[in-house]
Amino acid sequence: MTKTVLVVAAGWLILACAGCAQKQQMSPDEIPAIKATLKAVEQVVRTRRTTYLDSLFTSDAASAGSSAQKIMAFVYSAGVDSFIGFTDKQIAFRGDAARIDCRITGASGGERPVTITMRKEDGVWLLKKIEPRVDSGLNWKSDSR
Repeated sequence: MTKTVLVVAAGWLILACAGCAQKQQMSPDEIPAIKATLKAVEQVVRTRRTTYLDSLFTSDAASAGSSAQKIMAFVYSAGVDSFIGFTDKQIAFRGDAARIDCRITGASGGERPVTITMRKEDGVWLLKKIEPRVDSGLNWKSDSR
């Protein structure tokens, strides 16, 4: 009886681990979806439409300290008077989290390294936060809820 319980428990453990591994595998099709969301964020920031930017946030963005007004103030500071876009993008993703290391670039030549964090909710990649990049490149850290 004990041997049967151990075999069943081991079987469930193997199935659970296989399910976790399968959840972490991401399709290469995610990169274009992440880029599409990033392009939408660029368009909204360029036109300074905070109402539309609010619709691109994840459900937990507010608890992460993000708001449309804060994002706009951050982007249009430090010498960026006319936003061109996000340049030099490096994208990493795992599970339902993505990190984009890039630069905010302005028309007058001002640029600033930033990290953009996204989360996939209900099949759609959404913006969680934009913050100054403090490291020199991608150094993946899980952005757990």
